[in-house]
Formats: sequence, structure tokens, C-alpha cells
Amino acid sequence: MAKKFLKNHSSVLTAVFVNVFFLTFILLYCGVYYELSDDWFFAKNIADGNYDYTFCSFYIQYLTGLLQKVIYPVNAFMVLQIALGFVSLTTICYIFLETFKFKKGFLFILIIECLFAVNIYSIVTFTKTAAFLAVAGGLMMLWAYQSKKHLGFWVYGIVLVMFGSFYRMKIFYSVLAEIGRAH
Repeated sequence: MAKKFLKNHSSVLTAVFVNVFFLTFILLYCGVYYELSDDWFFAKNIADGNYDYTFCSFYIQYLTGLLQKVIYPVNAFMVLQIALGFVSLTTICYIFLETFKFKKGFLFILIIECLFAVNIYSIVTFTKTAAFLAVAGGLMMLWAYQSKKHLGFWVYGIVLVMFGSFYRMKIFYSVLAEIGRAH
């Protein structure tokens, strides 16, 4: 029974394991900081209970404020961004492992992790987090469409894109403008 479970879920387990490894390594050996000073400013004000900033959804700000009360000495805004980055990178790695044979897919996810993990886990900014969520959700929907997967994959992709848009809606304006310009 355990062999069947591992065989059926090897891509998910591999993607999670690789991301846990990179996250642990980066948290142990790299500093975690905000890329821009406005991220620190927003995190501080959300921790103080100010939820009226237009850079992201009121609900995300409120959720972060509640989380801040639970894990008080730790910066909840930073924890939420790292967690969302973990979800987006794990999703992208899963798609690559499912799309390609294991050896080629594993090589691709190592390249992806080496290129992007430090930026997601160590040099945190809310715009980058929203962009990675949108990319992961878009790739999930595209993969689900091409692979004719069931509705759950579509819903997961839509949730990632929606969460990315709630997190930083203004990034989508520039993406939509660029798509409109290209066509």
C-alpha cells in the first residue's frame, strides 16, 4: 500500500521535498529581508492593525493582521510571503515533474530552484510573490487543459491566480497591458 501511494504521488512528494530542502538551506545560510523599503513599511503598518492600503486586498491584510496576533514576535507578512512562494514554486516543480520524464523534470526543477528560490525565500517583495502565484496558477491551468486533468487542478490554478491578484492587483494591469500590446 505504501509503495502504491509513493508511486501515485511521487511528483508531489519530490516537488515538496526539493522545495523544503531549498527553503531550509536558504533560511539557514542566507539572510531574509525585504527587497524594497515599502514592503517593510506595509508589514509594520499591517501588524499595527492598519488595513486600508490599496496595494493589496483588505482580506489579505486582515488575514495577515490576524496571523500577526497569533505569531506575535515573528513578522507575519514575511511568513505569509515565504509560504506563498513555497506554494508557487512547489506547484511549478510539480508541473515540470508531471510533464517530463523524471530525470529531465528533476533537472528542470533544480534549474528553476537555483534561479528563483533565493529571490522568493530570501529577498522578499509582495509584487514578486504575486507574480509567482499568478505564474504558478496560470501554468497549472494550462497544464490541466493540455493534459485533460480533472476539475480540481483547474480550481487550484484559479485559486492561485486569484490569490496573486488579491495580493497585488496592480501587477495584473501591467501584464494585461503587455498582452494587449502584443496582440
